[in-house]
Amino acid sequence: MFRQFSQAGLERFSMAQSTGLLDELVEEGKLVGFSAVADGEVPLPQTSDEIRAVYEHEKVPLISYPYEWSFETLKAAALFHLDLNLRALDRGVHLSDATAYNVQFIGSKPIFIDHGAFEPYEEGTPWIAHRQFCEQFLNPLLLQTHRNIGFNEWYRGRLEGIATSDLAAMLPLRAKFRPAILTHVVLPAYFDRKAVRAKPSPKAAKGREFKLPKSGLVGLLTGLRKFISKLSMLGGHTVWGDYATDNSYSSDEAEKKRGNVALFASSYTPRTFLDIGCNSGAYSAVMLENGAGFGIGLEFDTGALNAAYTRARSEDLNLLPLYQNLANPSPAQGWDAGERATLTDRVSADAIVALAVLHHLVIGCNVPMERALEWLIERAPQGIVEFVPIDDPMVQTLLAGRRGFTHPYSEELFNSVLESQARVVKSEIVSQTGRRLVWYDRSDVGAS
Repeated sequence: MFRQFSQAGLERFSMAQSTGLLDELVEEGKLVGFSAVADGEVPLPQTSDEIRAVYEHEKVPLISYPYEWSFETLKAAALFHLDLNLRALDRGVHLSDATAYNVQFIGSKPIFIDHGAFEPYEEGTPWIAHRQFCEQFLNPLLLQTHRNIGFNEWYRGRLEGIATSDLAAMLPLRAKFRPAILTHVVLPAYFDRKAVRAKPSPKAAKGREFKLPKSGLVGLLTGLRKFISKLSMLGGHTVWGDYATDNSYSSDEAEKKRGNVALFASSYTPRTFLDIGCNSGAYSAVMLENGAGFGIGLEFDTGALNAAYTRARSEDLNLLPLYQNLANPSPAQGWDAGERATLTDRVSADAIVALAVLHHLVIGCNVPMERALEWLIERAPQGIVEFVPIDDPMVQTLLAGRRGFTHPYSEELFNSVLESQARVVKSEIVSQTGRRLVWYDRSDVGAS
């Protein structure tokens, strides 16, 4: 990855670098590594005559977006951003903005990617990024904390986060009088409404300019950090949040399933794998413990997703669980549909693990077996897919909620579609109800 600096941008970056902060952050794994590129060393498009320097950056394994994060992932990113800004202020610099998209994750650990966001701090400068921080970090967390509403779909529909005026209208009255919420949500929303009603004028805008001493800015950031650190999801039950412990497997069957996944991981040792329908991350952990390098978990249940990220943090797993509804995955969007890429454009995996997910796509989401299984197989050249027979209690539960037409669902159809797309390497029944784990390899399919 390469970054071009204008003269003004280079001056700001050089000043921040001279403090030693950026090198320290790189050493600690909190800032993406960087190095200057000599003139002519790398052919780059000349975007402007003002370009004065080019820097090369290390790539992160995966670009993810805040609307794909769990509650605890977004919370970790918010605290990380505040800590970074506080640390920068100690060196006489600060962050020019507060976009959540500048925070990425390597496994479960946040890392900052925008070297151009560091700039010299001037005494009295207010926190101009306050609104951005609240809308992209604080407000989504408060929505889930006080209303038990998952922020992911709303955030995806408004890429700049959840508007303060919208959140203020939804919060319960008792929450609005909490000092932090009054300061960062209620009063800003009130002044926004007042500003909309007022007739705009240059004189009025100038009158709103104010100074904030450094001690006040530090106090503001520190107070926000303390408040956010105490936020948590409401303890409501989610559909599949307890699936890891409440399912149709006996303990012996569950151990057999784990053993099958462990053998798959040690046989293929994928550098990157997709755990599709990862739930709480139990099988991602098995993959990582048996030779896999980096796991990307996909899960639509917010409770299970949060448990997966918490597991990754507590067990130091190289795993990043992301919110995804497979029937409606992250699309290309933003300006000219080019700012935020689709999930499939960003993810490149060596293997997939798709356990207890196919029947949800076919029966729950009304996707034909042919399309659902082909989509899974397209994600990686090797994989392990679970087929759950139609008389399994979980499938019967899904069918009970589907009155009327459903697409054909049978083991014969599963085998037919799979064998047309890949070579079956191993097939093992792992439960009394006939659940089957099938390894596939499509590397030699279609070869002449």
